[in-house]
Amino acid sequence: RHICYALGHLVLVEGLVLGDPHPGNLMLLPDGRPGIIDFGQGHLLEDWVRRDWCQTILAVGARDSKALMEIVMRSTLRTERNDPRVCLASHELLLRAPMLDRDWMDRAEDLEKRDPTVKSDSYSGTFVRCILMTRVVCAMMGFHVDLIDEWSKLARKGLKVKTAHFNAS
Repeated sequence: RHICYALGHLVLVEGLVLGDPHPGNLMLLPDGRPGIIDFGQGHLLEDWVRRDWCQTILAVGARDSKALMEIVMRSTLRTERNDPRVCLASHELLLRAPMLDRDWMDRAEDLEKRDPTVKSDSYSGTFVRCILMTRVVCAMMGFHVDLIDEWSKLARKGLKVKTAHFNAS
């Protein structure tokens, strides 16, 4: 869970997305804190994107489809109907549902059929990739992670940060 927290802190508070998080790039420091190495494929988020990601975590946690749709509509992500219920269900699946369940992919495909994506953007794609990579790393280490539970405090903290400046020290 410390690794999940560290990855969330990097994204939501510091504004840094790692391009290659996997167990080989994670380590446990002598004092018990998680260590993350290999920032070669990482990149900094624009501050408005980082703040939108924080607001997304909180909107999904509150099951607030109206707030979630306001965030989505600021991006260029579009679906055929821009259905708030499908949008919320898709985000809940991405952020909360156990990924190792056999029906996870079936549920994702069903939601996509109900309101197909017609236009995406790099920020939305990066958000999905970041979440999936974090959840897969946690699954590889043997535990299910609900990113709403794990990252809500970090999202609130991230919204208090005026401008994120990643510091590797």
